[in-house]
Amino acid sequence: MVNDLLDPGRPALRLREDRRRGSYVEGAREETLLDADHALVLIAAGDANRKVRFDDNLASRNTCRDWVFSWTECLKNHKTA
Repeated sequence: MVNDLLDPGRPALRLREDRRRGSYVEGAREETLLDADHALVLIAAGDANRKVRFDDNLASRNTCRDWVFSWTECLKNHKTA
């Protein structure tokens, strides 16, 4: 099961692969990063939405530790006068 940690109310999402995009989570919330600090804020928000559950049968703590964090860099060709 894949959950969107930036939008925890969404139903379970699917992990997909594409030749152009690579691996991605279909339907996951996407953000345009303003700077490195903005990225850290989003990571902290996602971390705050992680869930921990206890399995009575194993009497152990289970938590998902895998994250999908994708960074796509778009360079714009700005002509200077």
